[in-house]
This record gives sequence, structure tokens and C-alpha cells, in this order.
Amino acid sequence: MKIDLQNSEHRERLEAVVIKKISNCKTVLKIDELTGGASRQMFKVNILTDTGETVAVVLRLPGNDDLETLDQLSLPQEVAVMKAVLMAGVKTPKIYFEFDEEDGLGSGYAMEFLEGETLGGRIARSRKYEEVRKNLSSQSGTALGKIHSINLSGTALKEDLPRLTPQYVVNSMYTAYVSSGIPVPMIEYTYRWLIDHLPEDVDLVLSHGDYRNGNLVVHPSDGLVGILDWELGALCDPMKDLAYFCLMPWRYGVGHLEAGGFGSKEDFFRAYEEESGIRVDADRFKWWQVYSCFWWTIACIMMGISHRLSEKKLGDRIAIGRRHTEGLIDLVDLLIPGSIDGRRETSEYVDKNVASLRELVGSTLKDMKNELAPEVDGKALFVTRVGMSNLDIALREIESGSIRDQIELSSCNALLQENCMDVFTCRQMLCNTIKTQNPKIISKDLEKHLRNSVARQIAIDNPQYAGFQKALKY
Repeated sequence: MKIDLQNSEHRERLEAVVIKKISNCKTVLKIDELTGGASRQMFKVNILTDTGETVAVVLRLPGNDDLETLDQLSLPQEVAVMKAVLMAGVKTPKIYFEFDEEDGLGSGYAMEFLEGETLGGRIARSRKYEEVRKNLSSQSGTALGKIHSINLSGTALKEDLPRLTPQYVVNSMYTAYVSSGIPVPMIEYTYRWLIDHLPEDVDLVLSHGDYRNGNLVVHPSDGLVGILDWELGALCDPMKDLAYFCLMPWRYGVGHLEAGGFGSKEDFFRAYEEESGIRVDADRFKWWQVYSCFWWTIACIMMGISHRLSEKKLGDRIAIGRRHTEGLIDLVDLLIPGSIDGRRETSEYVDKNVASLRELVGSTLKDMKNELAPEVDGKALFVTRVGMSNLDIALREIESGSIRDQIELSSCNALLQENCMDVFTCRQMLCNTIKTQNPKIISKDLEKHLRNSVARQIAIDNPQYAGFQKALKY
């Protein structure tokens, strides 16, 4: 059941459950929906206790069933994982209660609200967190070491959690990609690399699955005070969490600081090894880095097209689809680094019709930035910012998309020695050629084509992305 706070019945039902389940709750003062979370709904509830104290709790419920991801835990499984890590001394919110059938809200739970920042960009860049950033990579490494050291022998979790082996995760994500019907040659190239370099199986540990800046709660005085979002918990190679933490998207523009955009990879590794006793294996770390970019790329694509299967046309989900090129440029850096042509050339065509598409989008974007954004806050501001970002991309696409397609089509046809009439068909043919590992195509010319086609696309989608800026320096 998706909760709509504008629906008085929904709001009253939430309030009634909180008052019933929290013994010292006198009344509910306020309920706000939290932004963020792609496949769960979350609400911050301020309550007044019978002693006159105001306390905040967070409710976590299902909400977007069409967006659930591969191997995502159920909400009761999340609770079981959180209770296990709490018992081991890992900092995560305490569980207050779980919903039951008679509540009429489906599965879900209430947890402690931790005071601190969760927005990764602020954690990485704000002066407010300048002092705690000095130790944050070490704190993050120690916390992850604690998680990976938890002994699940004899527990239900060891049987209930997904077992994510390299072969399984690669093939599962590739199957999801194929189902999208979107041909992406760099994904095909990466899939071949991952299969050809599969690491040996190792002892599996409890993995967070989404361990990164953005799922940490950071206090300006105490540093790391909590870890959130356990929905991708699993049993997996410990290198997976380490590699994922160091991905470029989770550095929030501070690309040179590989540990979350706030510290060094060396400090992160050192603290992790000291706590867990597990040594970082460079080759397995590299494989999981490549896989994590592969996963992120495909997850963005699936998010971007999910609205086509749903009545909900959510701008933030569609926008995430365009972020798949961030993963692609990072894959280029990891697998085929080299000089790129990332210029965004603007069409010289002038639309002389009244109110051209470029003018309509540009003027709307300007009005949103100057008139709407300063007047709203909360969820309305979040939606407005997403809308402005989408219009920014649309404007660059209008200005440069046709030239990008012409250049990519010419390069792809030359590579294949074909005469395709459109980019989509040419990408399909190139994907099929990579699948068959045609020796005429698996060459330096292919690598150059992949680098430049990815670069020209991200120049439209997100020209400020740190991974793209890094690639431009080769």
C-alpha cells in the first residue's frame, strides 16, 4: 500500500498505528515524507511523549513495487539484519516496532531517527563537516569491518539471505539488461571482461550491499553515527562492499578522494583490515569495482524505463535513467582508459517557427530557477530541482543530440563496415558483434569508438560529472 499524506484516511491510519505501538506516545505532532529511497517510502514522525518530550521516529514501508531491485530483501528481512548488526555493535537505528496485519499498512517498521547528515554531497563538501571528514574514512572502514566480522553460523539469516557469487550476480544483471531492450555496446564489452576475469569463490560474509556515502549518518561533532538502508543485504565476497564504497558517483564531485569523497582509500582499507582481519585483494577489488559500475549502469537503465510499466510517471526515476552514462564513463576509465573526444557541439540550425522547442524548454527552465525554486521547500523543492535538472538535460539534447548521433553513426558504420541508417540499429549490430567476439571488431578501433561515444553522451547527460572530467584529462 502506497501512503499518500494528502489522503486523510492514510494519515489517520499512520497516526493511529504509531500511538498504539509506542507505549509512551501521547500524540503525533507532525508527519513528513522523506525524499530519497527509490523503492521504499519513508516518513519522519514527530511525537509528543507522556512526559512532554518531543521524539522523532522514522517509518519505513513498501511503496514502489514496480521499482524493486534484484535480490532486494523484504522489510522483515531488513529488520532481522539490522537487529543482528546492532547486537554486534554496528551503528544503525534501533527498531521500535514492526507493522502487523491488523494495522492495514502492509509490512514495514519504525526505527530510531538519528541526528546527523545523510546527504552525500554535504558530507563530502560542506565546511560544517570539515573536521570530522579527517577521520571519516577510517570510521567507515572500521564499521564495515565490524559488519563483515559478524558470525552468522547457526542463525536463520545464514539460510535466508541471498548468496551472491560472482557468476550469479553478473549473469543476473546481464539478464536484466537484455530484458530492457536497450543496446549498449559498452555494457556488452564489460560483460565479456567480467566473464573472462571471474574471481575464484571465497568465504562469503554479511554484506551491506549498498555501503556508500549517502547511506551514512554523519554528525558534525561525532562523525559516523549510523548506517542506513539494509535492503540489499546479502552473503557475498567482502571485496564487493569495499569496491562499491569507492565508486565515483559516491564521491559527490570530490573525485580525487576515493573513499566516499571525504578520505583516502588507504585509510579506509587500513581501518577495515585492522577491524576485520581480512586483507584487501587488489585483483578481486578491481573485479568488483568493474562489476559495481556495471551494476549501477544497468540499475539506472532499469530505473529509467520502469515508468513505462507503471501509471506513475516520476521525474526523478526517469532522470536516474540518464545517469547510466556515469557508470559507462567509469567503465571506460577502468577497462579502456585513453584520450577521448568529449566535445558537445551545438547544432547551427535555427528554428524560425514561433516558440521553438529550444525556446520553450529554455524559458521554462529559467522561470523555474528564478521564480519557483526560491519559493518552495521540502518535497516540493526536491521535485522542482529534479525538474530543472531534467530540463537542463533536455535543452542540451535539443542543442547537441542530432550531431552526437551523426558522429556516432558514422564511427559505428566505419567500424562494422556497414551502412546502418540509424544509431539504434547500429548499436544493436555492434552489440551482437561484441557478443560473438568477432576478431575484426575486438580491436583498438573498437575501444576508441566506445570511449568517444560514451563521452559524447555524458557530455549531454552530466558534463560536470567527476568521472567525465577525469577522462577529459587523458
